[in-house]
Amino acid sequence: MALNSTAFSQPPSFLLTGIPGLEKEQFWIAFPFCIMYGIAVLGNITLLLLIKTDSSLHQPMYLFLAMLAFTDLVLSTSTLPKMLGIFWLRSREIGFLSCLAQLFFIHAFSTVESGVLMAMALDRYIAICYPLRYFSIFSVSVVVALGSLVLVRGVLLVVPVCLLLRRVPFCHHHVISHSYCEHMAVLKLACGDTRVNAIYGLFVAFIVAASDVTLICVSYTMILRVVMRLPSTEAQLKALTTCASHVCVILAFYVPAFFTFLTHRIGHSIPAHIHILVANLYLLVPPMLNPIIYGVRTKKLRDKVVLLFQWKGSVPVASLLALQQCLMSYPNYSRPLSFLLTGIPGLEDVHFWIAFPFCAMYVVAVLGNIALLLVIRANPSLHLPMFYFLSMLAAIDLGLTTATIPKLLSIFWFHSHEIVFEGCVLQMFFIHTCSIVESGLLLTMAFDRYLAICKPLYYSAILTGPTIAKLGLAALHMSVVKLACGDTRPNSIYGITIATLVAGSDTTLIAVSYMLILREVIGASSTQSRMKSFNTCGSHIGVILLFYIPRLFSFYTQRWGRRIPAHIHILMADLYVLVPPMLNPLIYGLKTKLLREQVLNLLWKKRMQPIPPGSSVLEMSSSNRTEPSALTFTLTGIPGLPMSSSWIALPLCCLYLLMLLGNCTLLWMIKTDHSLHTPMYYFLSMLAMADLGLSLSTLPTMLAIFWFESTSLRLETCIVQMYFIHSFSAIESGVLVAMAFDRFIAICHPLHYASVLSSSLVLKAGGVIFMRGICVVLPVAVLIKKMPFCRSHVLSHSFCLHQDMLRLVCGDVKVNSLYGLTAVILTKGLDSLTIFLSYTMIIRAILNIVSRGARAKAFNTCISHLTAILFFYIPLIGLSITHRFGKHLPPLTHTLLADAYLLVPPVLNPLVYSWKTKQIRRRILLLLCWRRTQQQV
Repeated sequence: MALNSTAFSQPPSFLLTGIPGLEKEQFWIAFPFCIMYGIAVLGNITLLLLIKTDSSLHQPMYLFLAMLAFTDLVLSTSTLPKMLGIFWLRSREIGFLSCLAQLFFIHAFSTVESGVLMAMALDRYIAICYPLRYFSIFSVSVVVALGSLVLVRGVLLVVPVCLLLRRVPFCHHHVISHSYCEHMAVLKLACGDTRVNAIYGLFVAFIVAASDVTLICVSYTMILRVVMRLPSTEAQLKALTTCASHVCVILAFYVPAFFTFLTHRIGHSIPAHIHILVANLYLLVPPMLNPIIYGVRTKKLRDKVVLLFQWKGSVPVASLLALQQCLMSYPNYSRPLSFLLTGIPGLEDVHFWIAFPFCAMYVVAVLGNIALLLVIRANPSLHLPMFYFLSMLAAIDLGLTTATIPKLLSIFWFHSHEIVFEGCVLQMFFIHTCSIVESGLLLTMAFDRYLAICKPLYYSAILTGPTIAKLGLAALHMSVVKLACGDTRPNSIYGITIATLVAGSDTTLIAVSYMLILREVIGASSTQSRMKSFNTCGSHIGVILLFYIPRLFSFYTQRWGRRIPAHIHILMADLYVLVPPMLNPLIYGLKTKLLREQVLNLLWKKRMQPIPPGSSVLEMSSSNRTEPSALTFTLTGIPGLPMSSSWIALPLCCLYLLMLLGNCTLLWMIKTDHSLHTPMYYFLSMLAMADLGLSLSTLPTMLAIFWFESTSLRLETCIVQMYFIHSFSAIESGVLVAMAFDRFIAICHPLHYASVLSSSLVLKAGGVIFMRGICVVLPVAVLIKKMPFCRSHVLSHSFCLHQDMLRLVCGDVKVNSLYGLTAVILTKGLDSLTIFLSYTMIIRAILNIVSRGARAKAFNTCISHLTAILFFYIPLIGLSITHRFGKHLPPLTHTLLADAYLLVPPVLNPLVYSWKTKQIRRRILLLLCWRRTQQQV
C-alpha cells in the first residue's frame, strides 16, 4: 500500500547522468562529439542539396540516399544538442513529455533508417540482377511509396511504446543512467508491472531487425550468386564496387545497434560507461560516416562535390573580369562594383597548403589574445597600467587579424576572390586604423616603461585610470589606389603624410624614451639591478621590432620596391597582420612573471585542491592507492640544469619547428609531384607522418616544462602520452622494415619491382604497420592503468615512458615487464632482424654486380635508409639498455638519450633524404628558385 501511495503516473522530469563513471572527462568528451555532429550535419545537408539541385542525381539510388541523409539528420539532432548541454552546461534535467518526444524520435527514426537500408539493398539487387528492368521497376512513384511505407512503419511501431510508458507509474528515483532518453533506461525507473512494455519493445526490435536484416541478407546472397556468374573478374569487381558503400553503411549502423540492444538485456557485466559510449556512438557515427562513405565511394557524388568547391576558380573569375572591363568603358562609371583579390601572385598552386599555417597562426593569435584579456580582467593583481596597455594591444591585435585572415583563407581554400567595393573600403579602414592605434599603443607602453624605470615614485600618480583611458583613446590604402584611373596624387601624398606622421613621430618618441631608459639603467649601482630594470623592457622591445620591421618593409615596397618579386611583398604584408598578433601574447606570457603565474594557475587550478581538515598524509596516500585517477606525476626536465631550462627551450623550439617544416615539406612535395608517386616515396611519406606523430607526442610537455615550469601531469594524460610515443615508435620501426624490403626488391629483383610493390600492396603494408603499432601498445597502457602507485611520483624525463612509469609502481610488475619486453622483441627486435637479413641479401646482390660504378650506384640508393635506421635504433637501443642495466649512470645520461631518441630522427630524416635523394633535392631547388626558372623557360 505504501508503494502505491507514493506512485504517480507521470513524474515532472528526469535527470540524465551523461556517461556514468566519466563525469570528470565529460567536458572533454563533448569536443569530439561536437565535431562529429558538425561533420554529420554538414555532410548530410550537402548530400541533400546536391541531390536536390542536380537533375542527373534524380535516380532511385540517390533518392534513397537522400532519405538516409534526412533520417541521419533527425536521428543525430534528436540527441546531440541535449547531450552537449549535459556535458558542457550540466543541464541534466529533462521534462517527462520532452523525454518521451526524444525517445519517440530516436526509436522511430532508427526503425526508419533500418527500413531505408533494406530498401537500398533491394535497389542494389534489382540494379545488378535485373539491370534492364531497373528503371521500370523503380519508378519515382515506387520510390516515394517505399519511403512513405518505411516512415509510416517506424511511426506506427514506436507510438505504442510511448503510450505504454505514459501509463506506467514512476515512484523510484528519476535519474536515468544515460545521455538521452532510451526506452529500456526509462523503463528501469518504473515501479509497476512493465512486462507488457518489455515484451512489446522486444517484439518491435525483432520485427524490425529480423525482417530488415533477413531481407538484406537474402538480397546480397542473390547479388553474390549473380556476380559470381559474370564472365570476367573486372565485371565482377565493378558490380561488387557498387555495393561497397551500402555494405559499409549497413555495418556502421547494425553493429553498434545490436551491441547496445543486447547489453541492455543480457550484458550486465559490461561497465556502464562502455555501454553508454557505444550507445552514443550508435546515434552519431553512422550519420557522420554515411555521407563521407558515399561521397568518397560514389563517383558522381565525388565529382559534384569537387565541382562545388572549385567552381569559383574558373569561369566566374573570368566573367567578373569581363564585367568590370565592360563597366569601365562607360564614361559615367565612377567606382567598380567589386574587386578581385589575387592572393599571392606566382604561388597560386600552393595557396591551399599555405592556408594551413596561416590558419594555425590565426587560431594561436585569437586564443592567445583572448586568454590575455580574460586573465587580465579576472585577476585584480593585474589591474596595473602596464597590463591595461597590454589588454588594449591584445584587443587591437584581434581586430587586425580578424579584418584580414578570414577573407584570406576564403581566397586560398574556396577561391572566393571577389570583394565588393564597400567591403574593400571597410577592410582597408580597419587595417590601417588598427595599425595606427597599435603604433600609438606601443608608444604609450614605451612611456609606461620610461616612468616605471626613470620616475618610479611618480608612476602611480601619473598613470592613473583616466590618464590610461585618454592615452588609449588617442592611440593598405595604396593597394586600392593603384586600381583607380583618375589623378591619385592627393591620395598618395596624404597616405605618405599619414605614414610619416604616425610611424615617424611614434618611432622617434619610442627611441627617445629608450635612450632615457638606457641612460638611467647604465647609471644604476649594481649589475643585477641593471639587468632587472632592462629585463622589464625585453617584451616591449620584441613587440616593437615585430611590428615595425614588416610594416616599414610593406609600406616602402608598395611605393618604391618595383624590383622585389610580388609574392615576397604579399607574403610580408600577410605576415605583418598575422605574426605580431600571434607572438605578442606569447612574448608577454613568457617574459612577464605575473602573467605566467596567472596562466599556470588558470590551467592547473584543479590540482591545487586543499586537503580537507582532519585528513592525514597517510589517508591521502591511501586514497592515491585506491583511486589512481587522482594521481599526478612530476616531470623533471633535464636533471642538473634547472637554471638554464628557459634557454634550452629556444633551441628545442627551433628543433621542433625544423622537424615540422622538414616533414611537412616532404609530405607536400610527395603529394604534389606525380614523379614521386612510387613505393619508395610512399614509404618515405609514412616515415614523415610517423616522425610528426612521435615528436608532437612530446612537444606539449617539454615546452610546458622549459617555458612555464609546469611539471605536473595527471595519470590519464601521462598514459595517453606514453601510448602515443610507443605506438608511433613501433610504427616508425615497421616503416623502416618496409623501406628495407623496398630496397631489397629494387636491387635484387628490379624487373619485378613495379609488379610486386603495387600501390595497393603499399597501402596494405602501411595499414598493417599502423594497426600493429596501435594494437601492440594498447595492452601496455591498459595494464599500467590498473597498477597502484604509492611511491614517489617523480619521473626522470620530460615526458612519460613505460619503463620510467613502471619504476614507480609498488605492486607486482612482472606481467607488465614481461609484456613490455615481449612487445619490444616482437616489434623492434623482429624489425631489426628483418632489416639485417634484407641488407645481407642486398649486399650479396651488390657484390655480384660486375661493374664497380654500378655497385656504387646501387649501394648509394640505400645510404639514406641506412642513415635513418642508425638515427632511430642507436638511441633506442642505448635507452633500453640504460633503463635496464645502467642504474649506476647519472640521470643526465638517461634523459639525453631519451630526448635524442625522440628528437634526432624526426629532425634529421627529412634533411638526409633531401640531401641524398636527387629527385627531392631537385624539387626543393625548383621550389626555392621558381621564379628564376620560370623566367629562363
